[in-house]
Amino acid sequence: MTSRRRFVTDMVLLLAAVVLALLARTYVFAIYLIPSDSMLPRLLTGDALMVAKWRFAVRHQLPDRGDIVIFHVPSAKRDFVKRVIGLPGDRVALRDGVVVLNGRALPRERTPDIAIPIAPNSLCHSPVRTDASIVCIYTGFRESLPDGRQHDLIDLGQSERDDYPEITVPAGHLFVLGDNRDLSADSRVRPEDGGVGLVPVDQLVGHAQSILFSVDGSARWDMPESWGKAVRWHRIGLRV
Repeated sequence: MTSRRRFVTDMVLLLAAVVLALLARTYVFAIYLIPSDSMLPRLLTGDALMVAKWRFAVRHQLPDRGDIVIFHVPSAKRDFVKRVIGLPGDRVALRDGVVVLNGRALPRERTPDIAIPIAPNSLCHSPVRTDASIVCIYTGFRESLPDGRQHDLIDLGQSERDDYPEITVPAGHLFVLGDNRDLSADSRVRPEDGGVGLVPVDQLVGHAQSILFSVDGSARWDMPESWGKAVRWHRIGLRV
């Protein structure tokens, strides 16, 4: 093969690789970094999620109740992550912190207290010192959806977001909640008040699949020896 032909072949392969990468980024996957504690206890600040985009970008399917989804909020000019609770046509309300879906309260059982290690990139309302470290203790519950799917959530006590009047989710929209119910600006809060409101399905970015990477915020760029210690190695690869 002549050098000219080899050069053309290399350029074609490079162009093909770039096109495939762009297509994958647009339609197949994305990475989303958790910026807050609103999805505790499942997701921690500093978790980097692998997000599947093809389900919504290509197949145009609705998510299932219980799915963790990433979506864009134009007024905030950024993406959010929440759990889908209500689908189009569902009636949703909250009473004393309990979700009422289509007239039935979702079963919620108390779980043992949830201990989460305190990290520089996370807030803590109830620090407790143990023999090994200082952890944050949360009151935990396990919520069950109508199809039997369950997820853990945190309740910090009475708050103004414990009650929400019943609404019917309009066509083409979703009702989403954070798992850290009292610290989540979700569908209970209007976008103009800093929340996300009802989420249009055409603003869905993708479905969270697994934790690709996780850091606790303790790393310093000028201290390379701190980089490895900041990684939460045990969280890498966890399904969400």
